[in-house]
Formats: sequence, C-alpha cells, structure tokens
Amino acid sequence: MVQLKTMSVTDCQMIDEIIASTTDEVADDTVFNQLESLELDNLPGLSSFCSGNYALVFPMLEEVIIRQCPKMESFTMGELRTPMLHGLQSTKGKYIGRWEGDLNATIRQLFIEKICISPKYSYNMP
Repeated sequence: MVQLKTMSVTDCQMIDEIIASTTDEVADDTVFNQLESLELDNLPGLSSFCSGNYALVFPMLEEVIIRQCPKMESFTMGELRTPMLHGLQSTKGKYIGRWEGDLNATIRQLFIEKICISPKYSYNMP
C-alpha cells in the first residue's frame, strides 16, 4: 500500500469496512504515503473505512469521493490525519459544500443529518 496513489472501491453489497479490525487495542500509524484520491461508491453496507482504533495518515490525500454509502457513520474510529484534504466530494471535482474541519467530523455530521431526515436510511450521500 506504500505506493498506492488511487483507491476506488465500488459496487459491493457485502463490504462493511475497508480495513478490518481484529482487536480493540490502539495500533501504530497506518500510513498511505502516496494516496492522492479515494473513491467509495455504491457500498450499501459500508459503515466506516476502518472500525479499528488505528491512526490513519494520508499525507497526500486531496480528493475523497463518497457516493451511495447510506450506512457510513464515520471514516475511522481512530485518529485521522489528512493535511491536504479540504472537502468531501460527491463526484470528481464537485464538493458537497460541507466541511466540518476534518473528514471524520464531516461524515458524522452528514450521517446525523440523514438520520434526522429519514430514519429508514433512504438518503444517500450526494
């Protein structure tokens, strides 16, 4: 994963997390040194990118696109560092228009808002 520049996970009904956690312990930093773009699309069971208490570091990440992930409640349960990221996108180049200071806070806020709008999770992230 050290050289990975783009990651796209799409059209998977069963996936509930990208990085699986097998322990409750805090893990060392997981660094995606070269990742610049991340797309998560049509993943109806996805609740988070990583449910473990891992510190995730994305020093080069500038683009995050999330679409059709209605159960996504947070990006990670651990620490998250994305110094180059300044917004969440619904399509390439089109920002959702919401940024709560970091990716975790933005996803949590959008999840809370969609729960308030529709308790049946019918709302999808734009």
